[in-house]
Amino acid sequence: YLAECRELGVPILPPDINRSEWQFVVQPDGVRFGLGAVKGVGEGAVQSLLAARAAMGGRITSLFALAEQIDLRLANKKVFECLIKAGACDLLSPEQGRDYLAW
Repeated sequence: YLAECRELGVPILPPDINRSEWQFVVQPDGVRFGLGAVKGVGEGAVQSLLAARAAMGGRITSLFALAEQIDLRLANKKVFECLIKAGACDLLSPEQGRDYLAW
């Protein structure tokens, strides 16, 4: 599917803890990578993250704030490492303004 999106010129947007859902989602600016497709991140961790995001008013401002809200039995250090390596936390930092991946 990723190759077909590239061929058609459809942007693939990176996973983002503030914008992504469990599955891939079509957005006006492209297809947003689903958190469930990030290797090493399970469904329980993603559901806990989505619940924490909703409890925080729909926006996660920092990893520290997220760690206070999320169920750390479901989202452990490995899950956070996988999300960070996948770029899902890049937009938490104001100097990181990347909006899509050139896969």
